Amino acid sequence: MNLALWKKAYGEVRVVLPCFLLLMFGFQMLHVWVASQLDLQLIRDVLSIMPDFMKRVLPVSIDTLASYPGRVAIGYDHPIVAFGVAFWAVSRGSDAVSGPLNRGTLEMVLAQPVRRLEVLASNAGVATVGSALMAAACWLGTFTSLAINPKLHDLSALPYIYCALNLFAYAFFLAGLTTLISSADRYRGRTIGIAAACYVAAVVLKLTGRMAEGFQSLAYLSFLTPYEPQRFIDSQYDPAALAVSYNVPLIALGLGCYLVAAVIFAKRDLPAPL
Repeated sequence: MNLALWKKAYGEVRVVLPCFLLLMFGFQMLHVWVASQLDLQLIRDVLSIMPDFMKRVLPVSIDTLASYPGRVAIGYDHPIVAFGVAFWAVSRGSDAVSGPLNRGTLEMVLAQPVRRLEVLASNAGVATVGSALMAAACWLGTFTSLAINPKLHDLSALPYIYCALNLFAYAFFLAGLTTLISSADRYRGRTIGIAAACYVAAVVLKLTGRMAEGFQSLAYLSFLTPYEPQRFIDSQYDPAALAVSYNVPLIALGLGCYLVAAVIFAKRDLPAPL
């Protein structure tokens, strides 16, 4: 593997990655503290009067959502975390091929004694390591906040490792999917738009499958269905079995996207820079 390509890929994220890590760590610290201040009985009362079709959208039972372990687990599915990780994955995946091709720098890189697969692998490696570090930063934020919060001092941080792993699998798949789109495109903006459209479609499929009677099968077409970090804290689920059924498909699909992207990029005729 060409070390210069890895240095180049890291150099592109050397500022933004620490910012994301601080965001993930700091948000989980704040989220756990906020969760410890909530009135659980009030939350249970509010959730119990929700319409039935809205209750079907809930990832776990009301009892779990109205408990401190369940409230802490929400931090791994919070929009700030979910969209922040998605932003990282899409930004890295879109910069695999279409990004440098759009900027006119890919031709200069490929003019050096490097292989196309090495270019793709260095970008994918940095995206994967960054995703893993962001998931780890989330768990460290949870661990630290639980350790210093006297109200939740008896709550173990170990089960939330499963939540962090689910977050990583979600980010890994998104990065792979965006890399696949990028490998066949020449405009980074269009790559991001297609990836965003795929994300919106996944949200619609998941919500429709959960809320609409007779359309439950649609939820299985959404890559967001296996992204349910709160379920790893619900006592009615086996976290180890859930990790296999949720994380393995996401990682396998992500690897499949990377492999197809490698084939497309290796055989593709690159257009001349504009």
